[in-house]
Amino acid sequence: MKAKLIIATFVLCGPVFGEPSSHFEVARRIKFNTTDELVARKGLGFMDLVGGLTGLGKKFRTRLASTTSDPSDFKPAENKLLHSRGVCAEAAWNMNQDTGATGLFSGGTTVPAIVRFSGGQDNSVWKEGKNRLFGIAVKLFPSQNKKQKVQSANIFLMSQNGLEGDSRMGFFSKPEDEVVFSNVIPEPTGFALKLIGNLFKKFDPIAVERPLFAVAEVNQQSQAVNNSVTPFKINVRAQDFGHQGKGGGDFRSEIMGYGPGQMKFDVSVVMTKGSNEEKKAGVLEVGQPFMSDVCDRELHFHHHKNR
Repeated sequence: MKAKLIIATFVLCGPVFGEPSSHFEVARRIKFNTTDELVARKGLGFMDLVGGLTGLGKKFRTRLASTTSDPSDFKPAENKLLHSRGVCAEAAWNMNQDTGATGLFSGGTTVPAIVRFSGGQDNSVWKEGKNRLFGIAVKLFPSQNKKQKVQSANIFLMSQNGLEGDSRMGFFSKPEDEVVFSNVIPEPTGFALKLIGNLFKKFDPIAVERPLFAVAEVNQQSQAVNNSVTPFKINVRAQDFGHQGKGGGDFRSEIMGYGPGQMKFDVSVVMTKGSNEEKKAGVLEVGQPFMSDVCDRELHFHHHKNR
């Protein structure tokens, strides 16, 4: 009887932490308790930062270290450190151009994805003159079968000002300039932001460059790629889906206002560090956005360390 109960519990709760998951499992789990409530989740606090830098916050440092060491798609429920508030969606990663990059960057690649749009601080509501920092995390599943268990490959993107953020009203646009989301961001200059950067450097010395090799080293049949070629940088820009002039409130309300398939983003790559040559790679198409407790507190995007 006990054995049956254990098996039933495993089936209901989903995969054990650390095991590969399928796109189907992840999508079902994060949509289990969708809500329209704008929950005021709290992320990194000052004492967390002090404890992490001084070594006093052992639990905090252990949790931060697992960001780069744990490849699983879920972690025990707890507010995220820097991106506590977000919106999730299923997505399709469609690469339709040959850039020279391999794996999931190769032309002709189409795989399912999970996307999370998030704010890097607790100030999710726009206030004039106050900076917000926005990010997009993309979880790719290298398979043509949404029910196949695979090791996901994750991409982390922040808008061009990085940890400095900016005071724009909309998540995807600002009146005077384009918004570009990238895996490479500037070194922070503000005192508090430098402290955050120094904290992350304890676990990856090049904190402002999130590597892309995990995406380039596996193809859409979940096979390892020989002689892989990894781009240095990825740039993601919103297509014209009516986002210009939007925003001014909580960024989650802005994103929740779009329908399935409405949000589309152009993806381009820069192959080598120091180059300014961008190559168009494809399109990221986002489905129906939603909010949930699992999306915010359990869904995990593994930060691959720089090599």
